[in-house]
Amino acid sequence: MVDGYNDDHSSDHTVSCIDNDQISIQSSAVSSVLPASFTLQPISTQIPTRFKLAKGYCRHRHYAESLSECKFILLYAYQLSTFRERLSTVQAVVFILRKLGQQDLDAQYILASTYEYGVPDTINSQTDPLFAPNPTLAFTAYLSAAKRGHIEAMFKISEMYHTGIGTRISRGKAIHYLRTAAIKHHPQAMTQLGLVLIHGKYGHPQRIRDGVVWLRMACRFATVQYPDALYLFAELHINGLTDVIFKDDRYVVELLERGAKLEHAPCVFKLAEAYQNAWFGLDCDMKKSFYGYCRAANMGHLEAMLEMSRWYLVGAKMDLDGFVLEQSNEKAYQWILKSAKAGHARAMFGIGHFYSEGLGVVKNTDTALEWYRKAAKL
Repeated sequence: MVDGYNDDHSSDHTVSCIDNDQISIQSSAVSSVLPASFTLQPISTQIPTRFKLAKGYCRHRHYAESLSECKFILLYAYQLSTFRERLSTVQAVVFILRKLGQQDLDAQYILASTYEYGVPDTINSQTDPLFAPNPTLAFTAYLSAAKRGHIEAMFKISEMYHTGIGTRISRGKAIHYLRTAAIKHHPQAMTQLGLVLIHGKYGHPQRIRDGVVWLRMACRFATVQYPDALYLFAELHINGLTDVIFKDDRYVVELLERGAKLEHAPCVFKLAEAYQNAWFGLDCDMKKSFYGYCRAANMGHLEAMLEMSRWYLVGAKMDLDGFVLEQSNEKAYQWILKSAKAGHARAMFGIGHFYSEGLGVVKNTDTALEWYRKAAKL
């Protein structure tokens, strides 16, 4: 259990789980203070010392270092032995984050993220969370960060005004913060603003040319976290768009390949389709197609999982490039089952056929009917 920052009002607040993408653990923050062997100790024994460091860094205005320790503690607090210990630790860290947030925008954003997602007690899922999500507090914290210039918070506030989570729906304010984040080169904000202008969404007048400009800009700034613009812009160039965008197969492939390098599953899947069907000026290449489907499927792309099932169901042998895929009903069943369990309607229907015919699984008419019913409901 940690001590020190016991906020009188901490019980009135709820916090949320920090998204893993927002967490970067920096052991360098403690390297100059603690021996190297410290980081090899069990996490539960590190937390009290790291909490003292977080307080000390905050007190001496080393905000980035304090934030690093706070993120570490929030990420691993679940490893503490008792619920009371886990609860008091998270409460104390949130109190530090409130203080940090007054001076450091990243800390304010992490605090808002914590309010938004909650901190579950992963040791015992039957108990109450260490802190429950609180959309209202999340909105307030995000708004504070956005008004002070935090770009990611601007984008988040735009989403919250659009959905009405934590605040009232306001299309005008949603567009305002979306545009503000886009001007600051937030890739997803540029993407969404481009779509709003191209399609005239949310009561905004349609301005196709302006929308295309924003979407093109979003492609320039695409990242692993925000790669969507590359796929969307590629789609526009597949068929063209009025007299603004013309069909360009070579550019489509370029955009899809850039998206694939950023691990964007839809881009990987579309390239696999292109190699299978010789689209966009590409030569038919079944080997590249298969491995593209396999890669997209392993990224969680449901349609790619279904394609993998089809490949294994029939097998493949291409003498020209030496590509051979042994037919396997069992592997076909495994892939279609993954897709069906994730909610893909055609996969649900397909898995019914597998059970009906006994393909890769023991024949079971009742289970087949159950899957057919599930598919019919979608």
